[in-house]
Amino acid sequence: MDDSFQDSGDTHDGGNRRQTNRRASDNAEPLTVTIEPSSKKQYSYEAKQYRLDRTRYRLEKKAYCAAHWTMTFLIIYTGLTLIVAVMSIITGFAAKESADTAARQLEMTDRPWVAVDVSITSPLAYNDKGVEVEFSFTPKNIGHSPAQNVLIDPQLLPIFMGDDVREIQKNICDSAAKAQSRMPRYVLFPEEPYTQPFGLSMSSESIIAHWGKQPPGMGQPDPIPIALVGCVDYTYETSRRHHQTGFAIDVLMKDGRLPLRSLTPLAPSSLILRQHPEGGHIAN
Repeated sequence: MDDSFQDSGDTHDGGNRRQTNRRASDNAEPLTVTIEPSSKKQYSYEAKQYRLDRTRYRLEKKAYCAAHWTMTFLIIYTGLTLIVAVMSIITGFAAKESADTAARQLEMTDRPWVAVDVSITSPLAYNDKGVEVEFSFTPKNIGHSPAQNVLIDPQLLPIFMGDDVREIQKNICDSAAKAQSRMPRYVLFPEEPYTQPFGLSMSSESIIAHWGKQPPGMGQPDPIPIALVGCVDYTYETSRRHHQTGFAIDVLMKDGRLPLRSLTPLAPSSLILRQHPEGGHIAN
């Protein structure tokens, strides 16, 4: 019985203590915790620095975008300009080529063209000095505008029918283009032919040299290789350069053989002029 009463008393004392603690808790003052921020000055500086950094970032981004698009625009603009320039150059070349072609066609149509007829007007004679013979040259302008500064430069040369005379003629024509007062020059109008006489000669030394060295005891060969080589040189208003008509003509007997020294003098009626077969015929 004593133990039960003691337990009951302990329980009653525990309950009293809990009620006493509860009343003490209810009457206790609340705990207040105050969190004080950093100083106002420090907070204001950091906020201002943040705003400045944000503003700087936005400005730099805008500047970068502007520079990027400006560069892109310049690249595109430069590319388009280059394309336009190339197309302009191509168009210019095409236009110039068309103009040059038209000018060449017009020149070929309207320019003068000079042809020449040649005839023998004296007997072909042979003496100690060599061969002497006279020719008549009749240049004819078969074009459509006047030929100016016309000059005929013929030379009588020892040439066989198979010899190539192109290099010889080129030298003659180059000399004719540079001649200043060695021979008279004149204007030749279309459909108005002009006759010009020439007395030409060829030395016996040149004839012997062209035959070459002969066997011992053999005299000078009787056949005489003769060719008339030269050109007609002229200019015209719309061209700065010289133009030329070349000729290379063999002087032969009527039967086609070389003239014979033993038969000289040979009358013009016993001779013929034949176009040389190896070069010497040009017109430019």
